Amino acid sequence: MLAVALFTHASLVRDFLEQAGEDGEQIELADAAILAAFLTALPAQVATAAMNPQAEGDRRIANWCVDIATLIEKYLNEKE
Repeated sequence: MLAVALFTHASLVRDFLEQAGEDGEQIELADAAILAAFLTALPAQVATAAMNPQAEGDRRIANWCVDIATLIEKYLNEKE
């Protein structure tokens, strides 16, 4: 299973990539609907979202991870 990393601020992305010694692409998603569409378009192997993960050596850790389907259903769907 794979996870997508979601960050709440651009500086956290830069910090993560620097700590991990990796290249990455930063994509700014303007609102919940755009984020939901992005997450829905990911391959099925990407089932989890890690919020503001950090890199420590060869480990990637996050205090909050959530199933993508749950994230969309509970937090990103517009309420009527």
